[in-house]
Amino acid sequence: MYDLLIKNGKIIDGTGVDAFVADVGIVGDTIAAVGDLDGEQAVRTIDAEGKVVTPGFIDPHSHNDLNMLIWPENEGNVMQGVTTAISGNCGFSPAPVEDVYVFSAWEYRLCYEAEPSVYTEVQFFFDLEKMKEQFKKVYDFDLDYKTLPEYFEKATRSGFSVNYYPFVGHNNIRTAVMGRDCLRNATAEELEKMKLIMHECMKAGARGLSTGLDYPPGCYATTEEIIELAKVAKEYGGSYITHFRSSKVFITGDPTSEPAEGIKEAIRIGRDAGIKVHLSHMIPTKNSSKGELTVEDKLLAATEAKDLIDEAVRDGVEITYDVIPNTVVGGHIVPTFAAVLKPWLLIAGSVEQAVKNLSIPEYADVVKKEMKAGKWPFTGFPGRPTPEASYCLIRHKDESMQGRTVKEIMAEKGWECFYQAVIDIFLADPYARMKYLAGFDEIWLKEILDHPLAMPSSDTFSYNSDSNIGLDPPLEKLPSVNNFCYAIRYLLNYGKERLEDSIYHMTGLPAKSFGIDDRGKIAAGCKADVVVLDYDRLATNEDYVEPRRFPDGVEYVIINGVITGDHKKHTGAKAGSVLAPRKA
Repeated sequence: MYDLLIKNGKIIDGTGVDAFVADVGIVGDTIAAVGDLDGEQAVRTIDAEGKVVTPGFIDPHSHNDLNMLIWPENEGNVMQGVTTAISGNCGFSPAPVEDVYVFSAWEYRLCYEAEPSVYTEVQFFFDLEKMKEQFKKVYDFDLDYKTLPEYFEKATRSGFSVNYYPFVGHNNIRTAVMGRDCLRNATAEELEKMKLIMHECMKAGARGLSTGLDYPPGCYATTEEIIELAKVAKEYGGSYITHFRSSKVFITGDPTSEPAEGIKEAIRIGRDAGIKVHLSHMIPTKNSSKGELTVEDKLLAATEAKDLIDEAVRDGVEITYDVIPNTVVGGHIVPTFAAVLKPWLLIAGSVEQAVKNLSIPEYADVVKKEMKAGKWPFTGFPGRPTPEASYCLIRHKDESMQGRTVKEIMAEKGWECFYQAVIDIFLADPYARMKYLAGFDEIWLKEILDHPLAMPSSDTFSYNSDSNIGLDPPLEKLPSVNNFCYAIRYLLNYGKERLEDSIYHMTGLPAKSFGIDDRGKIAAGCKADVVVLDYDRLATNEDYVEPRRFPDGVEYVIINGVITGDHKKHTGAKAGSVLAPRKA
């Protein structure tokens, strides 16, 4: 007797072999049999005739960390078929944490309430006690752990839906040792303390070291510091995953981007530490800080990145990489154009007062001077091109602006000053909606994803359909559409010629890359992470005004043998596991 029997499905087993029709029998959290199971009995049977049955998707770049205990259902992942999240990325993990709380790019409301700021969108270090107060006040959550083992215990006790594969963040280790005095090179004694913490985390079940070398405090680390910590991870069979170094903007204020050098540094770390390397959310290697890239530049950028990867492989470095399959960034979207003027809305106290203030020429001139001086990064940096190509209007009272970037609007209307254009667009419709373009495009995405070691990723968090992590409208931050449909977007827009190959890059390849031997395949003995798709009905339903929409065509999502997603409804199951290495 099976607990769950999936009958007559078209099995794409995650290995890349041709699809075949078969049944899948599940007992407990394990696939017990794959084949002709006609006549077998089960507690529950799913008729998958005409449907595609695949392994659960593995997201190789997720930030499902502490937030997975705030929104443990993780509807965004579940409803698109993601069953395992590779987490602790970009140098940020839930622990270790001492007196300083390290911001990990989702606690916007909490951080604003703990230490309000007008002109600073991102601060990285907060008083732990203040953050504990805000977690309790906003989410009724007790931030009552400090070490990685304590976090694992709390997560297991609380329950969560999607399997959690944890890296330990370099930013957390560095801050635990150096406190707020971490914006400098570490001393030899401090590095030894970091290595001791790294040993403790690996013994507790971390799967390797993660860095975010564009962010404080990681951006202050030398290559040699990372190599020493990666060597510790290697001792335990761990790997190295990196948001590789591409700029020094948080050190010097200069946003000049040199990603190729960061890829080379990551390869050197892999070679010198003898450790497997994974490059996070690949970006174009050409420097775009002095102006827009041409199509030719973008194709060359993709070729350069792939050539660096291929050369590393020939030199014996184990390396893979992931790509966000979208022209917008991973974690969040700011859907209201007014947010471009956030400091001046906060000062005004309301949209209505901001409209009155910005309608006064004298005050508007002051605001424009502040923008030009780089006081607010979302309107640009001094001496650099203004970001008029980054903001695209989706809804506006002036319909001629819809579907246009600020750059295009300026050209059509004959406007010359970006700063004035931002004010004029806001005054014409204070509640206009927009999307932020990351500078990627379809040509580059298709080219960079066309590689045997590339896999799609979300770069997102554990969110539900009601999650808002920003302030009140119009300054809300909402989950990116990638939280809800990156996997389906990849299949429909960037997949391989054979569906079997696309599924392999979402399941078997990340499982192999991260050493998850019992997942990523539909095979007897593997853990029962399974997705049933009505492939002909697949649709992303992506919406950049209201991104919290589930895709169509994902019929069932089974995690550790438990049906967790059922026709766009979460069953309430919290069957996810912490995927720590098995103890010897």
